[in-house]
Amino acid sequence: MRIWLWTLAGLLACSQSATQAQDSTDGAVGDSVGDAADVTATTCGTMEDTLRLHQIQAKATHNSYHVAQPLVPELDYFHSPLDVQLQSEGVRSFELDIHPPDTAPGPLQVYHLPAIDQNSNCGNFQECLTVLRKWSDAHPCHHALMVIIEPKDQLLDTGVVHDKLPLDDYWDQFDQEILAAWPRERVITPDVLRGKHASLREAVTTVGWPTMAESRGKIVIVIMDENGHGAWYKKGHEQYAGRMAFVFGPGDATDTAAVQYDNVQTPDDVTTVQALVKQGFLVRSFADGDVLKHPTDLTVEHRALDSGAQMLSTDYPVEKPRAPGFSFQIPSGTPSRCNPVNAPAGCKSSDVENLGLK
Repeated sequence: MRIWLWTLAGLLACSQSATQAQDSTDGAVGDSVGDAADVTATTCGTMEDTLRLHQIQAKATHNSYHVAQPLVPELDYFHSPLDVQLQSEGVRSFELDIHPPDTAPGPLQVYHLPAIDQNSNCGNFQECLTVLRKWSDAHPCHHALMVIIEPKDQLLDTGVVHDKLPLDDYWDQFDQEILAAWPRERVITPDVLRGKHASLREAVTTVGWPTMAESRGKIVIVIMDENGHGAWYKKGHEQYAGRMAFVFGPGDATDTAAVQYDNVQTPDDVTTVQALVKQGFLVRSFADGDVLKHPTDLTVEHRALDSGAQMLSTDYPVEKPRAPGFSFQIPSGTPSRCNPVNAPAGCKSSDVENLGLK
C-alpha cells in the first residue's frame, strides 16, 4: 500500500501543487466564536427531555472534505462544502483527516494524502470546524453534530504501536483549535458526558448521552484510535478529563463512550452493533457496501440501518456521477430519524430534528 502511495506521489508531484481549495471558509478563522441562539422545547421537538443523542440515527460522510483528484481514478470523488452538506444533503456527521502543520508553528491540516491528494473543501482543521459552527449559529435547533477525526501520519509509522508519531506533539493544539472555532459550552466533552460518574462507560451505560434539550446546537468530536494516538491524547488526562474529544474504543473499556464498527455486513454484525447501541454507545459504521460494482445490492445499507449505528457513513449523500441512481438516505429522516433499536416509544423524526430541508 505504501509503495503504491509513494509511486503515485512521484507521478503527481510535478503536475499538482499542494494548495488547499478554499470556498465559503475564506476568512473563517478570526471570526468571533458565536453563542448559540435560544433553543426551546416548543420550537425544536416534543421529546426534548426524553430523547437522547444515542437514540437517533444520522447520515455521515466519509472524507467529508474531499476534492476530486481526476488523475487517480480511486481518488476522483468529491463532496460539497460542509455547510452545503448540512443545509441541502441532510448530513449531520463528518469525517476529517488531520495532519501536522505544513510548517510549525502553524494550523493542523485537513486533507487525504500527502502530495497525491492534498486539497480540501474547507481549508485547515480550525477553518473546517468554523464552517460547521457558523451553520450551527444559524440553525440552533439542529441535533448535535458528530465529527470523526482520522489522524493521518501513519505513512511515518514506525510499526510499533504507541510509539510517538508526529501528531502526538499536537494534541494540546488540537484542543485549542476546537475551542477557537466553537465555544466551550457548545462542545460535548468527556467531562460533560461523565458528570459525576466514575467512568465514561458507566455514564453511557447507565444514563446515556445528553438529551436533545441538552445537546442541540452543539458538537461531539471523536478521534479514531489508530497507531496508538488515543494513548498519547489521554496522557495526563485519565478518562480524557479536560480533553475536548472522545476516542473510539472497545465496548468493555472504562473510558469508551463511542465505538467504531465500520463493516456491518452479516447478520452477526447487526446483532453485535445492536448490542452496543442498546448499551448506550455511539457507533460509527459504513452504509454503502460495494455500490460501484454492485449498485443494486443494498444488503449492507439495510443491515447498517437495522444495526442502529448512529453515524452511518457514505460517499454518496446525494447522487454522484460515479454511482448514477444511488444515494444513501435515512428512511423518513428529517434528515435524521429516531433510532430503530433504542428510541423511546412515540418518537418521531421531527422530534430528532426538522429544519425544513428540501
